Amino acid sequence: MHCVPAQHFSSRTPFDRNRTLWCGWVVNVEGTLLYFAGDTGFGGHFAEIGSHFKPLRLALLPVGAYEPEWFMSPVHMTPEQAIEAQRLLKAGTAIATHFGTFALADDGMVAPVERLKVALRMSSPAVKLLVLAEGEPCRVGEAKSYHSVFGSTLSPVSCVVKQRDYEDENGNRTINRRCIAVDLDEPSAQM
Repeated sequence: MHCVPAQHFSSRTPFDRNRTLWCGWVVNVEGTLLYFAGDTGFGGHFAEIGSHFKPLRLALLPVGAYEPEWFMSPVHMTPEQAIEAQRLLKAGTAIATHFGTFALADDGMVAPVERLKVALRMSSPAVKLLVLAEGEPCRVGEAKSYHSVFGSTLSPVSCVVKQRDYEDENGNRTINRRCIAVDLDEPSAQM
């Protein structure tokens, strides 16, 4: 597991602004690389991560909480920027995250997916950025191997979006949050 750069601020009180780091993660499971961007704005870190970790099989990229863009752009990406991030990462497949749980910014809960669908229609056919519905499974790759648009042979990955209830330290139920369960199938032989 590798801690990788992300672009965001941090604080828990008015007095501890940017005293901790924000990050994403690259997980290496038997040679198959999965990237979780976490909560990040768009920046040069995507090209840096994509050049250092090859090939990225799957990238989980945020697409929501970007409006108003003049204010939110340092810390959250637009759907168009998520498409560009996937290109810079050279990830075979990406799945949209960071939307639809609650209205965190002015774009609300539905606009990020609508805007992403429009942006995908206007993008290269090589872009594979998926939006999974609650409970929708997704198998990324074929049964034996997957050839990405970047020429790599990769193991298949299974994903499903699940709803989870969380409890705080006092046992109070908190908001349902979307989470993506990723299951790596047994790695295939490289061709």
